[in-house]
Amino acid sequence: MTLYALDGERLLATHYCPQGNQPRLVFGGEDAQRRLQFHFVDGSHLHVRGASHQQAFWIRFDDDGSFERAETYVENDTAESPAEEGAVVHYTRVD
Repeated sequence: MTLYALDGERLLATHYCPQGNQPRLVFGGEDAQRRLQFHFVDGSHLHVRGASHQQAFWIRFDDDGSFERAETYVENDTAESPAEEGAVVHYTRVD
């Protein structure tokens, strides 16, 4: 579950992960593909080795009410981890 909140001028997303950590990501703007980009700022309970946390994600809202999202995770407690964007998930509103 991810919750969004304003923090002064910043839009933050806090991801409440089933792994028990809570990374916070800041809105970094919209890219050329109309994807809203969020990037890691900090978080809690990120020290657990062998687990991972959300490092970045993007979300794009389409005109038909659907949206797409992709997430990037990295291993906890590492200085630099190779990160690959996860699969794009497409959500469609159903009446």
